[in-house]
Order: sequence, then structure tokens, then C-alpha cells
Amino acid sequence: MGFQLRAIACLLACLLGLSGHAALAQELDANEVSKVRLIGESAKAAPGQTVLLGLHFELADHWHIYWDGRNDTGFPATVDWTLPEGVSVGPMLWPTPSRYISPGNILDHVYEGRPTILVPLTIDADVEVGTKLTISGQVEWLVCRDVCLPGFGAVSFDLEIAAPSNEPQAKLSTGPIAEAIRRLPVPIVSETPDGGLSLQWQDPVVVVGLPQAVGLSFHPAMESTTLAFPIEDAHAQASELRLRLSRPERDLGTGGERRLVGIIEGHAADGTSIAYQIDFGPDGLREPRHARETHAAQQRLRDPPAWWPMTGAR
Repeated sequence: MGFQLRAIACLLACLLGLSGHAALAQELDANEVSKVRLIGESAKAAPGQTVLLGLHFELADHWHIYWDGRNDTGFPATVDWTLPEGVSVGPMLWPTPSRYISPGNILDHVYEGRPTILVPLTIDADVEVGTKLTISGQVEWLVCRDVCLPGFGAVSFDLEIAAPSNEPQAKLSTGPIAEAIRRLPVPIVSETPDGGLSLQWQDPVVVVGLPQAVGLSFHPAMESTTLAFPIEDAHAQASELRLRLSRPERDLGTGGERRLVGIIEGHAADGTSIAYQIDFGPDGLREPRHARETHAAQQRLRDPPAWWPMTGAR
């Protein structure tokens, strides 16, 4: 989201919060209810290797930050990176969020507790072994409860460049980065075999089905065609969603096409869930944004979740 849109979103969120809680807002600071630090899967990396960093938040109870998708109020965290020569960061990878409905039918997609946003970091092949690097950045975020508070903070992570090893890169099993990987949606592409999740384009309705699910949710990306009834349609205690699309003249999507883009989350009877990232339209499925980076991150798990059956589209 550009600076102007973020500013408008922040102003709206703050006005909504301050309308009845001005005194509380004056007493609080974002750093009192939210903290952020930069963590990594390892303190060492070899030349040519990609490692995962994590923007790890610690939020006070009932406070939340925002997903990088469509929200009625808040904006997602952003980072202005300062990188040493020989390294580059990939796109931020966002775990599946939760729906959050405020009074007045205001719908946002948020994280509470201790969320981690993943950042792939690639080391150039010609970086010398023994080099010590500091990865740093300035983070901006918005944290909300009854009021919304803008947060700003500096983060850094030290990384040592080690000699390449013949041993395979160690897999992750525990910790905030592993947990964030487990919460990443599985990118669904057109080559995925039939079975499980189904998508039917019947403009102005898209039908989403997942027979094993006892509940389904859709979290729309910014570029997705707008839903006519996002609160009513995009969540159900059932195995099917019927998502009614807005008329073209009322569409707020940024993609320029009528497409359903975002995350489908299925909830199982045992309380577990699985999420799929989709980019679906009249011509079927396309590769979702950052699918390759997401897939590479999911391969880092030692014990990946037992994914439910994948998808067919028609």
C-alpha cells in the first residue's frame, strides 16, 4: 500500500478509535502494547544461500496488527531496510490472518499474540567467508484495540558468513519462524490435481467448496475483485462459500480484472485449519503472488503439516 493510502487508512483507524477513547489514546504509546524484533532461522549462512528472517511482534492481550490484504481500517507493517553489500531481501511472506469485525460492520484481517512475518534473505555467491553482516531496518506498524496507535521501531540482526557445507541445510521444527511457516497459505496453481478444494466461476458468484471442512473463510487480497457482502459471504460454518462479487462499477480491486485473489481457509472438526492462496478468474487458476518464495519457505519445515487434498477448478 502506498504512503498516501496508508496515511488515509491510519487517519480513519485513529478517528474511529479516538471517537470514544481520546483519554486512553493520550495515555498509551504503541511501544507499551507492541514490540518488534528481527529474528533469524540461523546466525550463520553460506555464500549463495537463502535464509529466513522473521519480523517478530509481541502484542499485549487483545491488541492486533494488520495483514497485507484488504482491510477497512488499518495498514500492514512495512520495513525500510538498510542492507550491507552482497545481500538482498525477498518479499515479505504473511501468515494466514484472522477476521476481525468491529462495531459498525468494519471488517479487518489481523494478527494477535506473537505473530511473525517472514522475510527471505539471499546471500550473494561472492560474499567472503568470515564476513559479519548486520541486517537492519526501520519498521512502521499500526496496533489497535479500542484505539489505534502508530508504531515505529528499529530492528537489526547479525549474520556471519560461514564456509559451505556438504550437509543439507537443517530443517526447522520449532520456534516462531517454524510456526509462521506453518501458517503460510499453500499456493494453488493450475497444475494441481483434482480433489478437495473446488472453485467455480459463475460471475457474479464464485462458489468455493471443501468437503472435509466444518468452516470456511475467505481473506481477500487488495487486488481481488470486491465482494458485495464481505462479512456475510466470506465466512460460514459450512463446507461451502458462495461469494457474491460487486458489480464492475463498484469494484474496488486494484488488479484491473475480475478475479478472486486471496486466501481460502478451511477449518476442520478437530480445531486445525489449512489455508490456500488463490488467484482465480474466468480463465481458471494462475500462479499466486510470491508462490515460489512461499513454496521455498514451506520446504524448510522438518515436519510439514499433513495438507488436505488439493484443488480442481472449473
